Amino acid sequence: MQTDIYIDPKIDIYSDEYIEVLIEFKIKPAKVAMAISHLGLTMEQAKKQVDMSHQSFQSDLKILDEQQNKYSVIHTYKDSFNGVAMRLKGNAIKHLLKSTAIKAVYKNKEIGLPKKPVDTRYQI
Repeated sequence: MQTDIYIDPKIDIYSDEYIEVLIEFKIKPAKVAMAISHLGLTMEQAKKQVDMSHQSFQSDLKILDEQQNKYSVIHTYKDSFNGVAMRLKGNAIKHLLKSTAIKAVYKNKEIGLPKKPVDTRYQI
């Protein structure tokens, strides 16, 4: 299966178990797109592109409905990250690989700072 979409190797796309994933869209968040644009992109244009990427993804989700794969969108992100958090079966992810909106699929996990510094020489 050849695709341009990155899939986190920690995700078992053959599993029948439900997992939570973060799906990153190809379109950058509006502020980032403006900052890196060499074409003088306006905030309004950048926000419109972000909104269009979400609409495109919503349209791509129809394939999951057709395949009778249950899923839920937990949260949508548009500011510092452009994408969604979802809960779906691992084997349903392969149905989304035809999407033109998706850049990457990551396993959703909580991360945080360590409670103790790793190197004690830097403690105050």
